[in-house]
Amino acid sequence: MQVDNINTYKMNANPNFTSIRSVKTSGLYEKFPEYGKELVDAFQKNPEAMKFCEKYDVDIVFHAFKSGVSQIESSIHIFFDNLAKGKVRRFFDSLSGNRDKVSLHSWGTNYDTKESLRDSTTELVEMILPEGFGSKGRNGMLTSHLKSADTNIQEVLDKKTQKVAEIEAKKAEKVRAKNRLSANQQELDDAIKNLMDKSN
Repeated sequence: MQVDNINTYKMNANPNFTSIRSVKTSGLYEKFPEYGKELVDAFQKNPEAMKFCEKYDVDIVFHAFKSGVSQIESSIHIFFDNLAKGKVRRFFDSLSGNRDKVSLHSWGTNYDTKESLRDSTTELVEMILPEGFGSKGRNGMLTSHLKSADTNIQEVLDKKTQKVAEIEAKKAEKVRAKNRLSANQQELDDAIKNLMDKSN
């Protein structure tokens, strides 16, 4: 497992306060930014990924590092705010680094670092692109992972909404029952008064 120091990332902050809060590159993508640009361009070509970013606040990290004598590992990490969690839990998750994320990894095994990075980046681009692009059969992987994450969040939110609706329905029924009781009591009081008035 690779643990990265967040301070080593190059950050391109988004001043428009849209759902993509930041895009960061790190590792070998700082040395070879042209490969990082390929990944950013591929991400923009994926309409499902862009829809996910419109729906949830995300931070995107592209990272590449040498993992062995001749192997380069490239990855994309999409950290997102899971709306199914409460605000307090999301806050503590962000502090502890346990944010929800979708990640994809690819490897290049050429003896030349730049060629290995080229290979791993090409493979990662294929994974990021939507179905119908490329020829390796890996495209659509990011879309699949993001749809799965979205579906899981929506299922939890739907259950919470249903639970809230059930609680509200029970409260409304209690109010109706109390109003019926009050109305019945008033009718009884009126009937007693009417009976007493007739006896006089």
